[in-house]
Parts: sequence; C-alpha cells; structure tokens
Amino acid sequence: MPKVICANPDCDKEYYVKPSLFEKGHKKFCSRGCKNKVRDDEVKSRWNMICARDGCGKKYYVSPGKLNQGRGKYCSHECYGLDKQGKSLSEEHKEKIGKATKQMWKDGVFDAPHIRDAYSKQGKSTKGSKRTKEQRKALSDQRKGKVPKHLHTPEMKKKALGGRVGLKQSPESNKKRSESLKGREFSDEHRKKLSESHKGREADTYFGTGEDNPNWKDGASKQVYPNEFGAVKKYIRKRDKNTCRICYEEQSGRSGVVHHIDANKNNNVEENLILVCRRCHGKIHWARHTVDPVITAFRSMLKY
Repeated sequence: MPKVICANPDCDKEYYVKPSLFEKGHKKFCSRGCKNKVRDDEVKSRWNMICARDGCGKKYYVSPGKLNQGRGKYCSHECYGLDKQGKSLSEEHKEKIGKATKQMWKDGVFDAPHIRDAYSKQGKSTKGSKRTKEQRKALSDQRKGKVPKHLHTPEMKKKALGGRVGLKQSPESNKKRSESLKGREFSDEHRKKLSESHKGREADTYFGTGEDNPNWKDGASKQVYPNEFGAVKKYIRKRDKNTCRICYEEQSGRSGVVHHIDANKNNNVEENLILVCRRCHGKIHWARHTVDPVITAFRSMLKY
C-alpha cells in the first residue's frame, strides 16, 4: 500500500491509502481536520472577490459555479450597468444574442399574448421584422451615456427626483394639457373605478371650496328651495316615469334629478321642470364643451 502526502499545504504528513480510493479522488487528506481547514480557506477566499468596476473596490462572495461560467465579476447590477455605460457590444456577443433570440422564436416564447401586444401596436406580430441600419444607429446614439432605469443607484434616483420637487408647470403647458384632454369619453368600467377611488374623499381636498372651485357660480348653489318643491319633485318623477328626458335611461334603483330649465329654484311650474339622470345633469351645468345638441340647447337657457 503506497504512501501519499496530505493535500493540505500546511501539512506534510504521509499516510497509507488504497490506490483504488486515491484514483477516485478519495482520501486526499490525512484527517478530517485538514479537510475542513482547506474547505474553510476556500470559502474565505471567495469573499475576497473584488468588483471589476473601477472605483468600487467592494469585496463580495461568488460561488464556484459562477466563477467557472465566467460570471460574478461585479458586486451588483448597478455596478455592471455603470461599467458598461457607453461601451458597445462585441461582434461575438451580438452573434450570441441573435442566436438566442432566433431560438426563442422557434420555441414559441414570443407567442404569449402579453408579449405579442408589447411587440405590436395593431395586434399583429412583428416576428421576423428587422430594423434598418439607420434605425439601429439612431437607437444606439440615443442610449449612449444612459443607464437603464432598473440599474439606477439610489443617488441617481434621488438626483432625478430632486430636480422635479416643487416644479410648477407654466400656464401655457397647463393650457395645452387641458386642450388635449377635452372631449375624452371614459368607459363604464373606468367610471366605476373612479367612483370607487373617490368614495369617502372630501371634494374640497382636490377641487377647492368657494371661489377656488372651478365650478363656482357666484353662490347659486346656496339658494334655498321653497317648501313646495318636495311635493313637486315627486310629481315630476312620476310624470316622466323616472326616466331621463335627454338620454332616455331609466333610473332604476335611484332617483333622477329634477332640473330647473331656467336655473331659477323659485320657478317651480311644470313647464320649467324636467327629470334628468345625474350624468346629463352634470353635463348641463358643468360640461363646457359638450357636443350633445340637446344639452347644448339646455345650456343656452341657463343664466350662467
């Protein structure tokens, strides 16, 4: 039985071992203590990996599997992004990305609905489409010197946010935004979500009160209804069969709004009252740019 020397560099002890075990990679150490010492030294050495980005110098742990694959050169994604900033990919790297992308197309990875929508504005797949050299160059020039948002460091995020704190838009910018939003129509689902988000919220927290409110009408809402208006309302709802006289939507489960055509709360004659739904009532009083001809006719009768 031949003698072998312990694999621990700090131990020169010779010991006997079977040739078959040694060939299989067993019994390289003279004792368990030497084996544990070498293992602990290897683990400690992995924590001495230094980040490859200039100016970082941070030490961190990297597993042997990553080192064998050529990975683990940076301590974090932020350092990787900052180090690659402004650097172009090698031709070999580009070729690898192209091969991987083609294989993903073959495997059907891009056939998922959410990925199809992301790659197409009209619902048609852009599979196989290629950008021209001018488009690729323009995209490359746009991205030079920029770090992706998910790689921003806390300092970069703070700097970007700090520039917008307390920033106020100019009157021209506010006017342009207002013009672009005019005439929008929300779906019923979107209206329901807005209603849920506004429940339990005081109107003066986002609209303002009194003269600060954009719907201020010189205090017209503070006018008091006469006592007989309560009985007149019931008659008008019964006369109009609880159906909006503008959009003809039946007010099932809720009462419609009895509207004064001339906006005079004291003029409660039958010809001056009409039943409308809350949506149409809002358009009559507050929608400044409605295209509904009926509501436009009503608005022309209002005093304000």
